[in-house]
Amino acid sequence: MNNHFVEANTPHRHPAFFKNFRPLRRVVSTHMLALAMLIGAAQIASAQKSASTTTPGFRPAPLFDASAISLRTLPNGVRSVVRQTRGTGVVAVQVWVKAGSRHENERTAGASHLVGTLALSASQKYPAAQGGPLSALQALGGQASSLTARDSTLYNATVAAPHLPNALGILSDAVLRPRLGDADVRLAKGDAQTDIVRRATDPVALLSDMAYRAAFSRHPYRFSAGGTTQNIEKLLGATVRSYHRARYVGRNISVIVAGDVNATAAHALVAQNFSVASKAAPPPLAISPEAAPLVRKTQFRKLNAQRSATAIAFRAPGIDAPR
Repeated sequence: MNNHFVEANTPHRHPAFFKNFRPLRRVVSTHMLALAMLIGAAQIASAQKSASTTTPGFRPAPLFDASAISLRTLPNGVRSVVRQTRGTGVVAVQVWVKAGSRHENERTAGASHLVGTLALSASQKYPAAQGGPLSALQALGGQASSLTARDSTLYNATVAAPHLPNALGILSDAVLRPRLGDADVRLAKGDAQTDIVRRATDPVALLSDMAYRAAFSRHPYRFSAGGTTQNIEKLLGATVRSYHRARYVGRNISVIVAGDVNATAAHALVAQNFSVASKAAPPPLAISPEAAPLVRKTQFRKLNAQRSATAIAFRAPGIDAPR
């Protein structure tokens, strides 16, 4: 089973943060829940701002207890973030890697997608013949998947709390030691190209790519997160291995653990499993500046689909400019 997804191709996608552009989507589908959450968050923020300026003494209710969240950085740069939520009996683990399509070039285009597909399929300790890391996580009674986006690749698993040590061990082996041999890469190309073809027939995914292409003319965001079938076909095993070696270094990795855990013990487990990540500095990323949009662009695409979608792309401050 292929449990790898591409940004905007599934409800499992993560909230992306963009340097120059943020999309707002209205979708006639099950994504209405996400839209409601977005509206709710905006209303809360507005209420808090209004209350703080017009109602002396008003104190908004906290959304969560910040004291329950702790951050540690390993000597190799891996960030370990833990949130304790006692009494749930379950724990969720996410491994975020700064390895997305924005980090690719013409030679490596599609490599993020292939690595994301391969990592849960086979690793050093969990070969494909035994079902790979994905089957090992499912054998714990858990769920797991991976997702490639423009800024990053995400690996996640949810298991019963007692299985956290095993889950972290499996995920670290998948992320840091995937099997990327020439034969493995050739086999993974079929799954990756199937993802791309399916994406082209999904109104939401296609809409996302159209919005990015309209908003960016020079920035790598204009390219699809999953690459193209042509990109994938041209990739060599050596190129994929080199890309993984350069991008999957400690400074590019964040491990998030949330659930029924002891924070000290969880941080120790992250260190135990991810301290072997490379201490090397990630390669510099040169991105051409994007000119301000001066002309309104409108695009339409007709598909033989049972749902419709609309996107509005607009200029907004980036994550590095909060004010």
